[in-house]
Amino acid sequence: MYLLLDYGHHWDYPKGHLERGETAWQAAVRELKEETGISQLDRISTFERCMEYEFQSGSKGRVRKRVTYFCAHTMTEDVKLSHEHSGSAWLNLHDALARLTFETARRLLLLADAAITQHLAAATSNQRS
Repeated sequence: MYLLLDYGHHWDYPKGHLERGETAWQAAVRELKEETGISQLDRISTFERCMEYEFQSGSKGRVRKRVTYFCAHTMTEDVKLSHEHSGSAWLNLHDALARLTFETARRLLLLADAAITQHLAAATSNQRS
């Protein structure tokens, strides 16, 4: 299952910004907790992808953003949304692909799903050995 957040005008992944001294993974963990209340998670696979994009902000003008995405697993199902979001959903691959607003996010999800599948296959193979 994949967690998506409703930003009011689009559906996307939890994300945020780096704070001074943080690694991209540390920022991802902190932002996930701030946005969803989820603090117990384990990084899975070596999946790490960066995406850069620009958008128009009413107060800041044109904003350029670089986001690093990771895959993680959590047993936490209950999402406690921050004020930044109007909804959340745990979705299977098919439904997540349909819900995501941006094509780049859909392509990223397919890459992440392939990495997770490969990770799980390797883990299963190692257990059999």
